[in-house]
Amino acid sequence: MSPVCLAIIGLSAVATYLSLRDRAVFEKYSFNPKAILAFKQYHRMITSGFLHLDWMHFAMNILSLLAFGEILEFVFGGVFLAGIFFLSVIGGNLLALAIHRNHAYCAAGASGGVCGVIFASILLCPGTRFGSFFLPIGIPGWLYGALFLCGGFFAIRRASDGVGHDAHLGGAVTGMLAAAAIRPGMAFSQPGLLLGLFGLSATLIILLLKDPRVVADGLGFLRQTQYPSHERYQRYDENAARREKEASIDAILEKIHQKGMDSLNAGEKQRLEDYSKAQRRLTRD
Repeated sequence: MSPVCLAIIGLSAVATYLSLRDRAVFEKYSFNPKAILAFKQYHRMITSGFLHLDWMHFAMNILSLLAFGEILEFVFGGVFLAGIFFLSVIGGNLLALAIHRNHAYCAAGASGGVCGVIFASILLCPGTRFGSFFLPIGIPGWLYGALFLCGGFFAIRRASDGVGHDAHLGGAVTGMLAAAAIRPGMAFSQPGLLLGLFGLSATLIILLLKDPRVVADGLGFLRQTQYPSHERYQRYDENAARREKEASIDAILEKIHQKGMDSLNAGEKQRLEDYSKAQRRLTRD
């Protein structure tokens, strides 16, 4: 067994156990655009890569990491594998941050880092063939990479399956870039593969970031269809909405403290009244 793979698995197992046991741990360390941008909680860009939504989510990521990470660690060393993994976690979260910066959004998982490891393997080991239970016949690495990138692009546009495809895509691209930077001789020994995957990746990311339905402020596209069939995502969105409402009430109370009740406009008075009624109902219940 590879020591770096084992270390990543161990950290992920402990972090996942703690976050599933205590929701406060998840909310403190998961990926949350508002917390990162407004409150500068940059640690979430890394810590979210060790949390998982459930043990099945954990198992899928760990199996993929073992399948490809051990090969990279054996051939290139543990430092190489750790660098690819951590850079890909950050790269995946950067793309997710660019797409979801205006949304009430929450996510977690090592998928960005794992995708980076997989795509580093595709680039540096071009003879690799991929197969699965659903695809018993192996396909060339370059074809798997192209299908994965295109599938992730359309899944982000659709935004209906509860999977963080944006982090997958960002992690995959980061893994390729990092592998090419660290091992340029091996990467450029297959110029067609390198340019093809990079060109496709760049095209898809540019199309995503230029799409007004994805990046527009006050977006209806993702807000209306964001993981409607996944209860856990709905809970996280509900928690984010509740925190925003409480912050709004706190601001109104502070305004009253500073300037008096007469300083409130009609909308602020109505929000305060609605909040008071809701709290009285909760007290009676």
